Amino acid sequence: MPILLMGFTAQQKSRHKAAAILAEKNRINGSYTPFGPVGKGSVAAHRSGPHNLDVLCALFGSLLGDCSGTWPKSQLNPYFKFYQSESHSPYLLWIWQFFTSRGYTTGIEPVARTRSNLSVALPRREKGAVVQEYREFSLLTFPSLNWLLHAFYPNYVHGSVGEKVLPSNELLYTYLSPLAIAIWFMDDGT
Repeated sequence: MPILLMGFTAQQKSRHKAAAILAEKNRINGSYTPFGPVGKGSVAAHRSGPHNLDVLCALFGSLLGDCSGTWPKSQLNPYFKFYQSESHSPYLLWIWQFFTSRGYTTGIEPVARTRSNLSVALPRREKGAVVQEYREFSLLTFPSLNWLLHAFYPNYVHGSVGEKVLPSNELLYTYLSPLAIAIWFMDDGT
């Protein structure tokens, strides 16, 4: 099993220190992560790993469940989206806190939202309006996580990732840890 816990390079340390000084100046709650500033004007290319094994395993387990990867045409890097109905909000808030405490989100807590099927075309819509309550959040984009999108969406085209597939046995062996299995089970437990 490869060791994924590596030290920072001098350039990463320099960026980290500059971002910490900027965050201290701004004192905006949720505007800084260990990987650099986030929000208006931040550059995803400045956010990079190395990523801890627990983060990679959690993301791997989530992608085996309901988490999805997407790569919009307007973005240079893909991002991963977490979505759960309001009845599963305790789990979603837990996984959000897991990633937030490690600097992978903006720090803005996912709020409850509603959506109805009225926007669905009539032939696909069932009788009556159905209102769904849900919560969602996305991870920040990291160029160093592009390989994970390729592992689960090998037939992606920029702007449309296509169908999710089970990754290779080698990746399963490496990242299917007890944490990943627990998250997969909780994420897809409906």
